[in-house]
Amino acid sequence: MVEVLVLGGGAPTPTEFRFGSAHALRIGDEALMFGCGPVATLKLVKAGL
Repeated sequence: MVEVLVLGGGAPTPTEFRFGSAHALRIGDEALMFGCGPVATLKLVKAGL
């Protein structure tokens, strides 16, 4: 199964509730992250990746 995750879709300047963009593609047990913006690693953890 392929899953596309939007980890952040906000503005380039982070605010309390909006962060820069980051996306992940999950294929089985593998995950690829691309378009990484600020706070991307925190969003990975929150998404369970």
